Amino acid sequence: MYESESELTEEEDEFEEKPTKTRAKKVANTKKSSNYRIQNVLKVPRPTTYTTQALYDQIHSSDVNLEPEYQRAVVWPESKQIGLIDSIFRNFYIPPVIFAVNQFDDGAETRTCIDGKQRLTSIYRFMDGLIPHKDPFTNEKLWYKDVGPGGKNPKKLLPEKYRRLFANKQIVCIEYQDIDDDDEREIFQRVQLGMALTPAEKLQSIIGPMPTFIRELASTYLTAGSLAGKTLDWDRSRGGDFRCLAEAVHVIGKFGEKLKNHGTMLQLEKWLNTAKEPSEDFRDKIHNTLNVFVDLVQDPALNGVFNTPTKVSPIEFIMIAVFISVHKDKLTPVQLSAALSELRADTREKHSDVRMNTKVSKTMVEFVKKYKLPRGKSPRASETAGALAIDVKKRKREAPDEGRESGGDVTMKSPPPSAHDQKPPTRKNSGKPEPPPRPDRLAAIRVAKLSGNTPTSLSIPISNGSSANSPISAKLESPLESGLMARMRQSHPRASQKQKSEQEQEPGQAAGPR
Repeated sequence: MYESESELTEEEDEFEEKPTKTRAKKVANTKKSSNYRIQNVLKVPRPTTYTTQALYDQIHSSDVNLEPEYQRAVVWPESKQIGLIDSIFRNFYIPPVIFAVNQFDDGAETRTCIDGKQRLTSIYRFMDGLIPHKDPFTNEKLWYKDVGPGGKNPKKLLPEKYRRLFANKQIVCIEYQDIDDDDEREIFQRVQLGMALTPAEKLQSIIGPMPTFIRELASTYLTAGSLAGKTLDWDRSRGGDFRCLAEAVHVIGKFGEKLKNHGTMLQLEKWLNTAKEPSEDFRDKIHNTLNVFVDLVQDPALNGVFNTPTKVSPIEFIMIAVFISVHKDKLTPVQLSAALSELRADTREKHSDVRMNTKVSKTMVEFVKKYKLPRGKSPRASETAGALAIDVKKRKREAPDEGRESGGDVTMKSPPPSAHDQKPPTRKNSGKPEPPPRPDRLAAIRVAKLSGNTPTSLSIPISNGSSANSPISAKLESPLESGLMARMRQSHPRASQKQKSEQEQEPGQAAGPR
């Protein structure tokens, strides 16, 4: 029995010393997995709570930023905002608000709202007296405060205890610290997956070199007085401005004979995600195009094209930018404005509904490709719209030309001149030096001519042979004075002889009081 047991033990030892191939693979995989690390990990966010009063105060003092670039506009209707207030009163679940916390050297903090803008806006509007609490059972409207003018029908306020109750309600918040703008956009994009964002709003959250360039363009050109003023009326809501700029840049970059239309939203999204850093030449081309666009918008003699027959549609905004890019170095500003008018008229003649679709954009792309000036109308290179375009950055520092009005606010080149600084205009240089003006002599000559006597207070030579002792040499007389003197001598010979005799009696002495 013992021998058999020893044999069994030896067999077990032998089996343990020879591992199988499967086990060897597992050991190797374990060693590899031990070296794996997850990269680009954010700091663990800090959960906290704030009272509605604290959030209201921070929004009111601008310590909470509800308007980062990637955020959508306020889209909740008033009914949904009122519903949130009821949920807070009745302790229903409210999703956490997500903040990015920015700390400063002096210890101050500001917060950027990554997610929860609609909720915070609803709370702020309620506590500011802009929307009521609506009782779900009686439909009675009760207000946190009455901000309307006092009158016969004042608003019914919530009882004081319920106002204190609401002000002390706790809102759960998640705070991220030490994250950059790209991290904020990444969080926003992940949180909003499956939410009711428009396709254009989703584009704003894409991270990459090309989306960053588009955001720079939006910051530079979509400001009051440029491409977002009253003169150029187009739909910029819910990310439409970002999408139109991105579409325009996308089409300009790929414009050529093979281009048929502006493309689809999927193509635009793929391009924004995969495009590399734009080159300096491409950047300059886009900036020059948009500067020409701004010039046309701000010129009252040329900007009628943008509101005739009606406001500019999004697809027209895109294709106007494309047309300018293609033809800005071939046409003057006047010719360019007329051509854009033809583009809009041709499109509306062929399509009753000018929407952003491939049919409409195909018509406009064909027009851009085929457009040509009549023979003999081509301007010099220095006269083209592209050559004359003013950079927006310079435009902000300089005022427009005199008599030119803009569609919005502009900054003057310098403050208006004071009375001390104002100077009369000077005549162009004729090539010959002129003596300094002597208004007292000319005035005396004019008075003498009108009165019939030459002025005795001035010693003026009456012939080319005047002596060197004359107070004023004939060489110093201006042509105007010489002509006046000759005409005066002819019409008043006696006065001239009298003056000559006085000069002979008192040579070199200035006569008459001043």
